[in-house]
Amino acid sequence: MLIALGVVAAAAWAIGAHMLFSDRVAYLITLAAWIAFVAYALIIAYISDTFSVAIVNYLPATLFLIVAFFTASRESAAMPLALGLGGLVLTLIAAGVQQSGIALHPKYFNHNALYHLLQAIALFLIFRGAVFLTTGIATLVPRGTRP
Repeated sequence: MLIALGVVAAAAWAIGAHMLFSDRVAYLITLAAWIAFVAYALIIAYISDTFSVAIVNYLPATLFLIVAFFTASRESAAMPLALGLGGLVLTLIAAGVQQSGIALHPKYFNHNALYHLLQAIALFLIFRGAVFLTTGIATLVPRGTRP
């Protein structure tokens, strides 16, 4: 699972880079992200497989992707970008809920169940933003001209 989080972090760097920068700069950031992934995978495999290592790797990538979605949503009136941004922020909230131990019920709906519910909602919102970005309708609509 921790290796999969590393793949997600590298992908987040790549997506954010393509949203914010020219192709050349995005390529360099993506290359650096995949090199960092290899280093991360080696750390997980041979040094420490604790979740804190995954958080140190994943958090900057998530924050970078939040900046990319925020920037895109400020430049466009496209609702899916705002949904994607909301989903990314919700993933951080979900992680905070899990780490803090907040639960709706200690036995039937503990902190881990609440985390996974929030994470499922967040992933759906991110998916909506991603579908928008990868389809032909991803032409960004300038602010104030929402259809």
